[in-house]
This record gives sequence, C-alpha cells and structure tokens, in this order.
Amino acid sequence: RLSKQTPANILSGGDKDEGAPNFLSRACSFSPCLYPVVMAFAEQLKEPLIIMLLGSAAISLCLGQTADAVSIGLALTIVSLVAAVQEYRSEKALEKLADLVPHTCAVLRDGRMRDGYPAKNIVVGDLVMLSTGE
Repeated sequence: RLSKQTPANILSGGDKDEGAPNFLSRACSFSPCLYPVVMAFAEQLKEPLIIMLLGSAAISLCLGQTADAVSIGLALTIVSLVAAVQEYRSEKALEKLADLVPHTCAVLRDGRMRDGYPAKNIVVGDLVMLSTGE
C-alpha cells in the first residue's frame, strides 16, 4: 500500500503503517540482543568527546593522513561497541535484580493493616506504610 508522504507527516510519524516493522527490527529479528546494542552504540556516538574524535578523523582524512583517520575510526568503533555491550549487559542484570525484589508493601486499607500486599493492587485511598529500608 502506497501512501502520500509529506514532510510534515514524515517527521511526525503520521500515516505510518503499524503492521510493517521498521528496518532495524527486521534486521535484528535473528538476534533479540542486537537491537539494544545497536541503539546503545548510536547513543555512544552522541558523546561530545566521540564527536570531537570523529571530527579529528575527518580532518586527518582531508589532510591525506589516512592511516591516522583509520586508526582513530577503528579505536572509536571498538570503544563504542564495548561500551554499548557493557551497557546492555548492565541493563539486563538490573532487570534480573528487579525480578528478585518482591513487589509488596504494607497497606492500611479500610482501617486494617495488610502486610505483604501486592504493590500492583494499591488503589487511591490506600495508605502505604513505609519503614526503614523500604
């Protein structure tokens, strides 16, 4: 299905076919961990020091110093990939730790104290009792 694309709805994401996956999700369908690593790698490239080093690699390339430009680019790629993988692994470790923590609390509801109450069942009007360490 072809749709009319204008600059306004391209930038806003309007008239998007929700049924069609984007390029990265199709490319990363074989590896569920690749997409977050690619996104973390892209985030690493936004750091000011990385941008400055990319600029120096471009200047080296313009001056004919291809060996310097390639070595800077290779070093930046390695550093950014390692940082992206470490960030992905730390996020996964935090998710596993969050699963270990019980999501319960002490609640005062209808004048009765309920200890070990599931946090997802708290409603407006409940008083949550906090103690040291919670």
